[in-house]
Amino acid sequence: MSLLPAGIDPCENLKRELEKQIHNFEQQGVYLKSQITDVLKDAIDNYSAGNSASEVLEAALAAATVDDVNAGTTAMSRVRNFAGSCLDSVWNEARIFASKTDAFINDRLNDFLSLASLVEFDLLTPLRNLQTALGLAGLEGLLAEIDKRLGCLADSELGECTSLVTDFSDRVEDVLNYLGLNSDATFSLDTFQSLTGAGPLPALVQTNLETLDAKMESLIAEARDNVSQIIPQYINPESRF
Repeated sequence: MSLLPAGIDPCENLKRELEKQIHNFEQQGVYLKSQITDVLKDAIDNYSAGNSASEVLEAALAAATVDDVNAGTTAMSRVRNFAGSCLDSVWNEARIFASKTDAFINDRLNDFLSLASLVEFDLLTPLRNLQTALGLAGLEGLLAEIDKRLGCLADSELGECTSLVTDFSDRVEDVLNYLGLNSDATFSLDTFQSLTGAGPLPALVQTNLETLDAKMESLIAEARDNVSQIIPQYINPESRF
């Protein structure tokens, strides 16, 4: 017999909220696995090209810049040539670019010619696709909300609530396992290969791939910073005067 006040059932309310969130988490997981995760796993499983020499890798990294995808300060400064009523559409496009810089640059990976010449490049594209897709899916934020509500259930000291925790937790863990993600829904190659059974990649290949991935992160950050510098905080359209 429940000891909760009549008409009040926090367990049921939390259960409904969690069910909705975990269902969304599972749906995202199904999509990511079939469209993105399995592609990276296949690329790792079928990789046999060896690794780039350290001096070749270093030269390629040094040669790759945001100018390769027209996201450098020279290209961005051209926006300043526009004025008046022309500005609105320019700023709108700039804001869209700033919010989706990682996807934009990921779509143009082949324009980084020095990187495309490396033998590990065939792994970089599916890796970046997964990184970008995970960011768009927002699994980290969703999992944080799920964990918060699971904590409420666990801390309730009510048998009706705590009995739900295991089932919900198992469903979350199942998604993390088949996507090859860490417990907080972040990505690492080590965890991915361990949980999905991919590869594993030879140590030097993985090190080079992780170095390439880090280079892409720095290029994305630089491009995002470049475009943010040309977006004014406030715009006073010409029509207001």
